[in-house]
Amino acid sequence: MTKVEIFNQNGRINGFAVSGHSGYAESGKDIVCAGVSSLVYAAINSFDSIEEQRISIDDGMLKLNLRGKKVSDHDQIVLKVMLNGFSMIAGQYKKNVKIIKKEN
Repeated sequence: MTKVEIFNQNGRINGFAVSGHSGYAESGKDIVCAGVSSLVYAAINSFDSIEEQRISIDDGMLKLNLRGKKVSDHDQIVLKVMLNGFSMIAGQYKKNVKIIKKEN
């Protein structure tokens, strides 16, 4: 299962972590994993004020930590669109994607 953690503070997204394989199909043929990955990379490539060093990619996990950083309104919109996309995928593939929202 792909786990999407969304970190919020005062109603604003200040980070996220995506980990795991959805298990919908074998690696390389998994449309659920491809959808989640597409949303993540589209968001990362759309940021205008987030420094690259805030993004960490490790084996099977991508994490963005924005705690203590001012996030532009543009980047907040990008993050919310990404979350909306995750929600749509998770709604259709409940066994493959789980979204966890955390207040920090």
